[in-house]
Amino acid sequence: MDAVRTNLLEETYERIINVGLCIVPYEDLSDIAAPELMFFGTTKDEKVFSFSELDAMFKSQYEQMAGFVNSLDRKRLFTRTSNDGKNAFITEEVTLTMTSPEEVNTIFMRCSCVMEYIDNQWKLTHLHASTPVDTENDHWHMEEWKRENEKLQKLVDEQTADLQSKNRELKIEAALERIRAQATAMNESSDLLDIVVTMRTEFVNLGHEAHYFWHMRWLPEKYEKAMTSGDGSRIGMVMTLPRHIHGDIEPVAEWEKSKDPTHVLAMDVDKAMDYVDKMISLGDFERVDPQAPSLDDIRHIGGLTFIMARTTHGEIGYSLPGVVPDPPKDAVDTLVRFAGVFDLAYKRFEDLKSAERQHREAQIELALERVRARTMAMQHSDELMETSELMFEQIKNLGIELWSCGFSLWYDDDSYFLGYNPGPDGKMGEPLRIPLTEDVFFTTIREAKRRGDKFLVFESEGDSLKETYRYMDSLPVVGETMRGFVEAGYPLP
Repeated sequence: MDAVRTNLLEETYERIINVGLCIVPYEDLSDIAAPELMFFGTTKDEKVFSFSELDAMFKSQYEQMAGFVNSLDRKRLFTRTSNDGKNAFITEEVTLTMTSPEEVNTIFMRCSCVMEYIDNQWKLTHLHASTPVDTENDHWHMEEWKRENEKLQKLVDEQTADLQSKNRELKIEAALERIRAQATAMNESSDLLDIVVTMRTEFVNLGHEAHYFWHMRWLPEKYEKAMTSGDGSRIGMVMTLPRHIHGDIEPVAEWEKSKDPTHVLAMDVDKAMDYVDKMISLGDFERVDPQAPSLDDIRHIGGLTFIMARTTHGEIGYSLPGVVPDPPKDAVDTLVRFAGVFDLAYKRFEDLKSAERQHREAQIELALERVRARTMAMQHSDELMETSELMFEQIKNLGIELWSCGFSLWYDDDSYFLGYNPGPDGKMGEPLRIPLTEDVFFTTIREAKRRGDKFLVFESEGDSLKETYRYMDSLPVVGETMRGFVEAGYPLP
């Protein structure tokens, strides 16, 4: 092929490449387009069979490339012409760099071009551009499919994990909201114990293991602790413990002084048994769970683990069987969030407790005022019997369980007192004249009076109490009165 035709071939090809890849300003290539033209590009929609379609695609490329400056790094693979010099085939590898003020992108392509020499001009008949897959010896793209599948699976796994995390968060927040709602609805301070039970239920429903769940107030000299039963259906234990029970366990004592939100106390059999033994011997129990684990149970489960979370006033926590130094992080994190929402319940508890104290004080003051008023209105000494009946009634109305209640007037030598004591029916008969010289029950009261004690509490039971009843039964009037109570259906305590 002569040099003129060869130079024209190169010039024509350069126009096609530079316009097709947006290297130069757009120009119309209709003068070098064959009547029958075909182009396959790098995207699915880049498939044209006429110059008008090709020209429209080039114009669209220029619009999309607004703001970019393009440059090429080219490698010619080969140029081949037919023997008659009328057909030419050119292939090359091209790296297209697209630069804007914000970014720089590169695309590697393989380009092929077929042209036909018609009427002294090379005309474009076929143009092809493709971006090869970055694989070697993978003729059917098996490795690429595998990589794409792995990417897809990773994306699915990530999205699944994200959905699971969001769903988990919704479940936790729903549990917290139920606790908040119950806290807000508290009507009595004692309702706080119900929230401890609810917390354990919600905690377990979230999939966490927890045997016993508790709330404990840290007071200067003691702990006040309420703990669920083993099945979590109710409060099983209510107790007061001395502060030194934890002060003797250095890690717990240090945690209480710190600001760490949680602490794990994992105890082997010996340590767990020692702790429970101290709790039993030192604790003051208001409520005892008959199903509480015994020392043999602790031996069987291989120890105890306590997981505790700090609150504004103490802690909440749960127990696990055995030695578990590293409980699940998700469970510990959830316990911390429970501790935060429990503070709302405790604030409500304090408000209710304060209101209850004020209400109780008002009730007591009203009862006192009624007794005062009746006392001040007395005109005769025998009206003291009516006053004692009123006092009995007022104390009983305060919810205090009593068998008898009243006044006692002492003789100067402390040998007798005259008792104005209504019986269990609240009615006052004759004053009871009781000598204070024989029975231990009454001599105990006499000695306290002689010491000047303002307040006395003591218990009487068993043979000593029976002897008191025998002594009272032997006294005139007193014996008849006591037997009358029994006959009326009020057995002696």
